[in-house]
Amino acid sequence: MSLDVKLTVHDPSGAAGVNSDLIRIAASALRNGRGGHAAEATSLLKSPPGTSI
Repeated sequence: MSLDVKLTVHDPSGAAGVNSDLIRIAASALRNGRGGHAAEATSLLKSPPGTSI
């Protein structure tokens, strides 16, 4: 199976690296059989889970 993914964002210079890191964290969690919230991603999010906006 082959999967091609294209990422388009409004702030490519600032968001592309963060999005790539989030995808890597999610892929690693899936490989390890984990689901739900990935604690490793909290520092990369603008409004981490459990915080008010």
